[in-house]
Amino acid sequence: MTRKQLTTMLLMCGTLISVKSQDNDSTEFKHLTIESGVIMDNVANLSGGIKQDYTALGQFDFTVEYKPAKMGFLKNTSVFGHLQKNGGKGASENFIGDVQVASNIEGISSRFIYELSVSQSIADFNITAGLLDLNAEFMASEYAGDFINSSFGILPSVSLNTPVPIFPVTSFGGIVSYNKKQFDIVAGIYNLNHEYGEDEFFNFENHFFQKGYIGVGELRYRLAKNDDVLGEYRVGAYYKDCTAPFVENAAGDMVPDSTFKNAAYGFYSTGDQKIATLGNGASLGAFWQLGFTPDKNNYAPEYYALGFCVSDIDNKFLPNYIGLAAGNVALTEEAGNKQQGFTGSETVIELTAKKEFYNRITVQPDLQYIISPSGLLDDALVGILRVEIALN
Repeated sequence: MTRKQLTTMLLMCGTLISVKSQDNDSTEFKHLTIESGVIMDNVANLSGGIKQDYTALGQFDFTVEYKPAKMGFLKNTSVFGHLQKNGGKGASENFIGDVQVASNIEGISSRFIYELSVSQSIADFNITAGLLDLNAEFMASEYAGDFINSSFGILPSVSLNTPVPIFPVTSFGGIVSYNKKQFDIVAGIYNLNHEYGEDEFFNFENHFFQKGYIGVGELRYRLAKNDDVLGEYRVGAYYKDCTAPFVENAAGDMVPDSTFKNAAYGFYSTGDQKIATLGNGASLGAFWQLGFTPDKNNYAPEYYALGFCVSDIDNKFLPNYIGLAAGNVALTEEAGNKQQGFTGSETVIELTAKKEFYNRITVQPDLQYIISPSGLLDDALVGILRVEIALN
């Protein structure tokens, strides 16, 4: 991240702090929830990969949700807005060479308006429409969300095969859910287009299902005891129909990409399970992730992950959170890029810990050992120091 980008981010943070300092108990803020924060990653590739190097990444977040009173014309309606900006030289792209992406805030410089949606609840049903992040609703795991490697957030068996609307670029979509205490049934449809990720501004032509869509369905079941959720298990499937991206041929003409592989459908499962309650309120939990696409011509046909974590550790000398996880993605050789030594998979093993200070600052040292980045490179050892600052 350049000095100019960092200065701009800090100025914005200062503005948000001044906004938050207003009286939130007043009528104006009665139904308004505002959250903001900054994430900074210091990433170093210590060995292997493309080369040894260091970079700094940054991300600014600002969310606002407005829920009117439960009486009147807008009963059970809410409006959600999410502003986000990220920057910095990508570590995975430039010197690690892994496809799973070591830092989940690495990506092209995102547009400022990240999500903007309206939700309406009717009895046990909820309907949401707008500019959406698919991963905010589907394919998620609570326990996996504290890890830094991108694969533990969004399954690479989906993101590496299909241009889904996830960080750092979202798209228009709609979600319908049926929610009960023990289970949810959720369905969503999102616009697909290979080119929208390169747009500097929102473009209606690229967003309203003119070049494709992805439909997702998910069933969630929760195991609870005395209102304490012990586990949540998700199974889902997706189907996509999207035109091939245009590329420039030898003659300089823009033509559909002949190497384009249509990931027509796929399946996945994620699960969170509380294993045991430890002393002083701490708990031991585990998660799993499975994803596969029956069409073996996809670049990433299979993905498996397993992780364990100890959270809510109440000891001033120890981290509040410690986690260990491993994820493996199967890879196929891309057309025209067959190389000697291709292993057919990439595996990441991540050890991470988090410590909170003053209820606002979280420091997260993180170590990742990446086996065969992109299925081709020497094993990489990556160190990350993440600092999160909650502004309110």
